[in-house]
Parts: sequence; C-alpha cells; structure tokens
Amino acid sequence: MRGRVGYVVVVAAAVALTAVIFHLSRQMAEKKRRLLSALTKAEEALKEARWHEAIKRAEEALRINKHSARARIIRRKAEKRLTRFQNLITSAQKAVREGRFVKALDCLSEALRMRPGDAGVKGLKDEIKRRTERYHSMVAVAEQALKAYRYEDAIRYAGEALKAKPRDPKARSIRAKAQECEKRLAELLGQARAFLGENRFAEAAKCIEGALKLKPDDPEVLALKREAAEREREYRFAKALEAAKAALKQGRHNEALRHP
Repeated sequence: MRGRVGYVVVVAAAVALTAVIFHLSRQMAEKKRRLLSALTKAEEALKEARWHEAIKRAEEALRINKHSARARIIRRKAEKRLTRFQNLITSAQKAVREGRFVKALDCLSEALRMRPGDAGVKGLKDEIKRRTERYHSMVAVAEQALKAYRYEDAIRYAGEALKAKPRDPKARSIRAKAQECEKRLAELLGQARAFLGENRFAEAAKCIEGALKLKPDDPEVLALKREAAEREREYRFAKALEAAKAALKQGRHNEALRHP
C-alpha cells in the first residue's frame, strides 16, 4: 500500500515538473520569438533609413533581453546615422540662409545618400534651385541698371539678389557702387546749386559736368545745366549793363558802346 502511494506521489511530481518545464519552455520560446521579431524589424528599419523606428525596435528588443548585443549594435548605428543626418540638414539650412548654396547642396547630397527620396531634403534642394535662379536673374538686371546709370534700380535689384543669396560679394559690390554713385551725384548737384547761388558759375559748371559723368542724359542734371547757362548769361548781361551805365555816367561813351 505504501509502495503504491509513493509511486503515485512520484508520478504526480513528475507530471507537475513536466508541466512546469513545458510552461517555461513555451515562455522562453515566446520570448525568443518576440526578441527575434523586434530585432528583425529593427534591422529592416535601419536598412531603410527609418532610424527612429530602428531605435524604438532595438529598445523593445533590449527590454526583452537587456544583454542582446545585436540590439545594442543596431541602436548605436541608428543613433549615429540619425545624428549625422540631422546635422547635415541643419548645416544645409544654415548654408541656405547665408546664401552658401554649394555648401548646402553638398550637405543635401550626402543626406540623400543616407536616406534616398527624403521629401524634406528634396524640398530644400528645390528651394535652393528657386533661390539660385532668382539670384542670377536679379544680379543680371542689377548689373544692367548700374551700367545704364539707373542707380536706384541697381540698388533695388541687388537687394533682391541678396535676399536670395545673403552675403553674396557680387550683389553687395553692385549695391555699394550704386549707393556711392547716388551719394556722389547728390553731393555734386547740391554743390552746383550752392555755387550758382553765389554766382560762381565755373565751379557750378564743373560740378554739373561731374554729375553728367555719373548720370549722362539725366533730366534733372540737364535741367540744372540749362538753368546754370541761363543764369550765367543773365548775370553777365546784368554786369555788362551795369558797367555801360557807369561808363555813360562818367562820360566814357566809347567804352559804354562796347558793352551790350
């Protein structure tokens, strides 16, 4: 009787142990399956340059098995590539703002090699293309305006070029030249008018000629030139008439006749 009871106890213990082992095996198999699934998804995301997803899946794998070297490697690679990609985009955006389009395109080309087809990168490249076209267009018309002595237009168009490509030396040079010409022109016209007010016609004429060199055929300068010539004639006539009257008063008739 005792032997039979003991036998039953042993069998029951064996069955219970088998059940525990079976349960543990199933748990381990499920854990292994989940780990493999997370690692597979992480590797796929890494390969497709979906680095945020790769990091998320690698961390999921590490929660299942914190000692997984494979998960750590995937996470490290994804973090490194994500950081590099973000730095490239930041550098490209800064370069675009500063008008350094070659630098921006270099950064974006590398970013596209890391993540082909990225919409954000393509958008930045399109923006650079638009700004480059705008820049070349505005610089061309600014140069034409400067050559045609249309300084206000040159300043405006050069400013538009600088909006597209800030710090550009060519556009800045055009604008600076036009501004200097505008400033010098205003100075010469002001000096000419001041000299005319003092009846210093030679000095006024010199200033007017200088203004015409800066802006030939300018209506304002030409009008001032005509005004200066008319005022000089009137002044000389008045002086001659005054001299003739003085000569007549003094009885110097022959001298008086020589004056107009």
